[in-house]
Amino acid sequence: MLLIANFKNYKKGKNALKLAKLIQKYNKQALVGVQFQDIKLVSSNTNLKVYSQQLTKEFNAKKVKFLGAHGTFLNHSAYKLGLNDIKKLNNKSKQAGLKVIVFAANLNEVKQIKKLKPNYIAYEDPKLIGTGKSITKYKGKNVEKFVRLLKGTKIIPVCGAGISSIDDVKQAKKLGCKGVAIASAIANVKEKEAEEFLKEIKSFNE
Repeated sequence: MLLIANFKNYKKGKNALKLAKLIQKYNKQALVGVQFQDIKLVSSNTNLKVYSQQLTKEFNAKKVKFLGAHGTFLNHSAYKLGLNDIKKLNNKSKQAGLKVIVFAANLNEVKQIKKLKPNYIAYEDPKLIGTGKSITKYKGKNVEKFVRLLKGTKIIPVCGAGISSIDDVKQAKKLGCKGVAIASAIANVKEKEAEEFLKEIKSFNE
């Protein structure tokens, strides 16, 4: 299972780099979403694929690519966008050589975003984000529908929101997702807790 770790505002600067190195120790294939100011720091000091958490006029696709980003998030719950903006930024990101993960809050959004052909769609119910109540348990049927919506496309299905245990990760895979987006359970806990979770994910992937 692909791990997408979103640092949000939980980890910055040296703390972001420390967490990134911990993630790399257990999951060299992980994608990490960091703040603009940390893209160069993390990309220069790890081999992880670093993603920008959003794009702005100042930190546009070309700029974050120059800083060392491998890709970008679009339409995360903290940075919601209209469909036209998602379309423009998705196109500009691809032109700049960035991979794109577009977040969707519901199945209607998934249907619209699917037409734009991003690299990944991450289905996250905003009501469950940060609650510890996993989307795989509380919205399992919707996750299955989400995966079916992407069948026959090259878009990689990812789910997130409340995923905080290895059982949640296992259930995500069982429902058909190819990856999980995790923030609080890795970036907003004590280092020992984050490390234990990363170890469990590593064992599951093996």
